[in-house]
Amino acid sequence: MRTFLRTPVLWLLFLGVAPAPYPLAINLKVNHSSMLAFPAVDSVAAAPALVQVQSQALDMSNGELETQMVYSADPVKVGLRVLQFASRSVPSLLCERILLTPSADAEMEIDTRIDTTGIPGTVYRDHAPARTVREEEQIDRVMGFRSDRSKLGIALAIPASSGVVRRTMGTYLIEAKAGQTYTFDIIAAMVSEAYHPDPDLEAIRLARWGELVGWDELRRQNQAVWAELWKSRVEVEGDSDAQRALDAAFFYLHANSHPLSRTAVPDYGFSQYEIYFGQIFWDMDSFMFPAALLTWPPTAKAMLEYRLRGLEAAREKAASFGYKGAQFPWEAGTDGAEVTPTVWPEGEDELHTVPDVALAFWEYQTATQDPEFLRRATWPVLQSVAEWIASRGHFTARGFEIDRIEGPDENAGNVNNGSYMNAVSKLVMRAAIECARRVGVVPPENWARIEREMLFPLDAQQNVVIPYDGATPAKHYSVGNLPLIFMHGLPVSAELFRNTYEYEETLRVKPPSGEAYNCGPGTVSFTCPPLAATAAFFGEAHKAAELFRHSWQPYWIEPYGLAREFSFSTDGSYITNYGSLLMTAMLGFTGLRISDGDWAQYPATLPEGWTRITLDRLWIKGKPMRVVAENGKRAMITEAKE
Repeated sequence: MRTFLRTPVLWLLFLGVAPAPYPLAINLKVNHSSMLAFPAVDSVAAAPALVQVQSQALDMSNGELETQMVYSADPVKVGLRVLQFASRSVPSLLCERILLTPSADAEMEIDTRIDTTGIPGTVYRDHAPARTVREEEQIDRVMGFRSDRSKLGIALAIPASSGVVRRTMGTYLIEAKAGQTYTFDIIAAMVSEAYHPDPDLEAIRLARWGELVGWDELRRQNQAVWAELWKSRVEVEGDSDAQRALDAAFFYLHANSHPLSRTAVPDYGFSQYEIYFGQIFWDMDSFMFPAALLTWPPTAKAMLEYRLRGLEAAREKAASFGYKGAQFPWEAGTDGAEVTPTVWPEGEDELHTVPDVALAFWEYQTATQDPEFLRRATWPVLQSVAEWIASRGHFTARGFEIDRIEGPDENAGNVNNGSYMNAVSKLVMRAAIECARRVGVVPPENWARIEREMLFPLDAQQNVVIPYDGATPAKHYSVGNLPLIFMHGLPVSAELFRNTYEYEETLRVKPPSGEAYNCGPGTVSFTCPPLAATAAFFGEAHKAAELFRHSWQPYWIEPYGLAREFSFSTDGSYITNYGSLLMTAMLGFTGLRISDGDWAQYPATLPEGWTRITLDRLWIKGKPMRVVAENGKRAMITEAKE
C-alpha cells in the first residue's frame, strides 16, 4: 500500500530539493492476497477494485494527514486508518501510523518498501553496513540513492507493536483476530548530502534516534511546535473566506520552511522539483521572508543564513562582470551560487534580486535588533550590495541611473532605469548608510548622493512614475512596480504614488493593447495582493476586497487550498503567493511597516467586509507583541500574553 497523496506537510528538511524516493510505501497481504495490482512487478499501484478511499483530511493545526481506506481481500475486509506527519522537532523524520482492523480472523503480512517508481537516479546502497546479522536487524530498510544532483540516504525504523512479529528484514506478520485493531508504526529518516557526506549512514542514525524518542513522543513534540507557530495566526473578522485563504497561506509557508534548513525555500517549497528545479529566486526574500520574519524570526534568519553562505560566490560573480561588491544570482542553487540556465536572459539582466536580498537583511535587523547578526551578516551584505549598486549605475545630469536591466515584468527586458529596480536600490542605499553608522563605519561619500539622486523615470505630463525609460501605453507597459515595493517602504512622495496608482489603474482595467496586467486573467498570482493593499491605502475598500479575493480564489486547489502560480496551471503549493497574501494582511491592510520608530505608520485600511485584523503575536523589535487593527485607526500594539 502507498498513501494516496504524498504528505502535503513539511517535507523533510534534510531531503533538499531534488526528486526523492517515497519511504512510506507498503504492501499488505491478507491470507496471501496482495493489495498490489501486480505483486510480481515492483509497483506500488494499488488495485483500484480492492482498495477504496473513504476519507482524507489534513489538519493544518498540526500538519497531520489522515486517510481512511478499506481493503477487500474476499471474504475479509480490512479497515485502514493511516496517519502521517513530518516532524518539526526532528526535521529529518517522517512518521506514519497504520491502524488495521480486519472483519474476520486473518493472517496479515506487511512488507515495507522505499518506492523509487518514476524517480530518476540509482540505488548505491540497499542494506545496512553491518558486521553481524544482529547489527543489520537493528534497522528495517536502508537506501542510498544518487540522483543527478546529490546523494540521499533513507532508513526505516519500525517500533515494536503488540501483535506484530518480524519475519525477515522489512516483512512483518500479524495473526489478526476479527474486529481487533493493530498498530503498525514507521519512522523514516531522510538525509541529503547537503547535511552529511554519507547521508545513508546518517539516515540510519537518525532513524534509530527517532525510535528511541518514540512515535508518540515525536507526535506530541510536533503538535507542540505547531501550536507555538499558530500563536502568530492572522485573524480576520468579517470575511470567513479570506480567513480560510490566510490560514492555508500560513500553514504552507511554515510547512515548507524551518529554522534549521540550509537549502532555503524554493518557489514551490519542497513539493515540486520539476518547476524551477527547486532553485531560489527573489520570491523568498521579498514575499516569503517578511511573513516568516513577523511570525517566526528563526525561520527568517535561516533564509538569510542561506544567502550569507552565498555571499562569496556573489562577490566573485560581481567581479567576473566587472563590478564591485556582490551580485546575488537570479536563480540560486543549494549553495547560493548562480544556476540560472544560460538560455534564459534573466540571469544577465533581472538584477533587482541583488537589492532585494540586501533589503531582507535590513528588515531582519530592524525587526529583531540582533547585535551579533548586525556585524557578522547584515553589514557585510549591505556594504557589498551598496558597492555593487554604486558600480552598476552612473551619474548623469538627470541623476543616478541604472542601465540594461529587467524588472519584475519579464516581458520587458534590457531597459534603463526600471522603476522597481531604482526604488529598491534607493531603499538599500538608505539602509546601508544607517547600517554603517551602527557599526561605526564612515560610508563612502557617494552613497548619500546615490540615495538622494536616484532617478525615477517620469511622465512629466501625467506626473506619474513610468515603468522604465521610454515606456508608453502604446507598447508593453509594466504596471504595479510601486505597489510591489510599497509594503517594504515608499521611496517616492505619497502624491506621486497616488498619481501613478490611479493612472496605472486606467490601464490595468482596460489594457490599451491587449496586455495581461496584474490581477488580470492569465497573470501570476503573487503580484495581486500588493495591489489590493494599495487600493485599500487609497480608500478603495470595495476594490481592495475584490482584488484580495482575486489574489487567491482563481489559484485555489481543493481540497487543501494549494495555490497555483497561474490560474491555468496544473501545479500547486506556490509558496510565493502564500507569502504575498500574508504580507498584505499583516503589513498592507494594518498600516504597519518594519521601522526603527513606531510600526503603526499609517491608519489601517481594511477591505470591504473586514471589520478587524488581530495578530495575537507579531514579532516587533525582537519582542512578541499583540496587534489589533480596525479600519481608519492606527493599529494598537501591546505586549503579547505568552
